[in-house]
Amino acid sequence: MRLTGLLLVSLVLCPGALSFQGTKVGMVDADRVIQNTVKGKEFLEQMDVFSASNRNELKTLEEEYITAKKDYEAKAAILNEGAAKEYSEKLAQMKSKLARQAEDLQRQIQIKMEEGLDVFRKNLAKIINQVAIEKGLDLVLNMGPQSDVVYFHDRIDITNDVIKKYDETVQ
Repeated sequence: MRLTGLLLVSLVLCPGALSFQGTKVGMVDADRVIQNTVKGKEFLEQMDVFSASNRNELKTLEEEYITAKKDYEAKAAILNEGAAKEYSEKLAQMKSKLARQAEDLQRQIQIKMEEGLDVFRKNLAKIINQVAIEKGLDLVLNMGPQSDVVYFHDRIDITNDVIKKYDETVQ
């Protein structure tokens, strides 16, 4: 169980756990921050361009394979055994190369995404801390799809403040 899940369970089972007088809680949606900050949008756009260009290369290889396979199927009946074997081996090599390229592309995209998100997360943590201090918050939870937050009131959502501060701070 993640930390937020444990926190919520403890709040339900022990309602006084966070009832310290004056405790202030804030919520932030980190996914919305990356989607709505200038740098986040730039990063996501760069990832789309990177993925698209590499997918185009992959598509070209796939089209070459399909064309070669159709060519082989059309000629299969008239090819001698040696030529048929040679064609078959060539198709197997092309298919293998295509599979390797697809795996390599997926790995490259994943690495590039993780590297970019790591930089974003480091900056985001600093910005959330700044906004939390400015707002006098004692606790900030993430409310994105990976959280266990069941309910929160809009007044504790600091996401827009974090987006604004991120754009002002991170160049």
